[in-house]
Amino acid sequence: MNLSEIYKPIKKDLERVEVEFKRQLSSEDEFIAEINGHLIGTSGKRIRPALVLLSAKMVNGRLVTKEIINLAAAIELIHTATLIHDDIIDESDLRRKKKTLNSKWGNDISVLVGDYLYSKAFSLLSGLDDHRVLCSLSVTTNGMCEGELFQLHRRYKMNITMDEYLEIIRKKTASLMASCCECGAFMGKADKRGVKLLKDFGMNFGMAFQIVDDCLDIIGDERRLGKSIGSDASKGKLTLPLIYLKNSLPNKEWKRLQEMFSSSNGTNISVIKEAAKKYKAIDYCIEKVKGYVSAAEENLMRLEDSPERKSLIELVHYSVNRKS
Repeated sequence: MNLSEIYKPIKKDLERVEVEFKRQLSSEDEFIAEINGHLIGTSGKRIRPALVLLSAKMVNGRLVTKEIINLAAAIELIHTATLIHDDIIDESDLRRKKKTLNSKWGNDISVLVGDYLYSKAFSLLSGLDDHRVLCSLSVTTNGMCEGELFQLHRRYKMNITMDEYLEIIRKKTASLMASCCECGAFMGKADKRGVKLLKDFGMNFGMAFQIVDDCLDIIGDERRLGKSIGSDASKGKLTLPLIYLKNSLPNKEWKRLQEMFSSSNGTNISVIKEAAKKYKAIDYCIEKVKGYVSAAEENLMRLEDSPERKSLIELVHYSVNRKS
């Protein structure tokens, strides 16, 4: 099933989110308008707004208010800001097959654009009636920054544990997906049980999503991904497949790979890819992903059946089976 089929129950609502997202990025200033136009031109799959809309519609009789649209647009602004800051930290040149802001306009402007999007997002959120939404997203964005800081502090340090890695991705990626579902449930007037199940679903989905992303950074196709592979290893970030290799390889072979983690040379990345396949690091990660997918499905199956619930399940499977 492709995204257009998955998004069918929220097609018109996503179009409204897109209109609001673009409205937030409109500016009378020519330079700011040019930058914002570049951001709109590098749009992604809108998974996070979709989580908001599907969660809200699943519990409120399929009514999507203007407030829910604003919430979804605000979350996409937050997500876009995090990507801009990630690209600066990783010194990335490409995202979604186009130049990153930092490669086109430099780090100084890119940092400010990320901050600008955060301010736009929280300005939108401040107009919502449910204070729980602002609280959830404030806690989440704080945690995302903490996760990024922790990961940066541990770069090129080879003693990071599996538990530490899982905590990093919980804060950096999964927490925002959990907040999307939780806030959608808040706005859809779900009861406490429904809110918790949807939040837990988002967390499990986010964990699976990030592990897949980390695997694609080793075995993905650059043309399909629209960005260079091997950036985690070249920046000294130990992700799940690399941690598994560290724990599985003979000492001599691990030391040889360890020396490559500070290099972005493509040949080195191919050596890491070969080792990952030889020692079944990707297979190990896939089993972890299956566990989180199973937990996410279990969360949803405890909620009432609906087209939106089906779409959420299909969105998980689409995301973990993606090649880009």
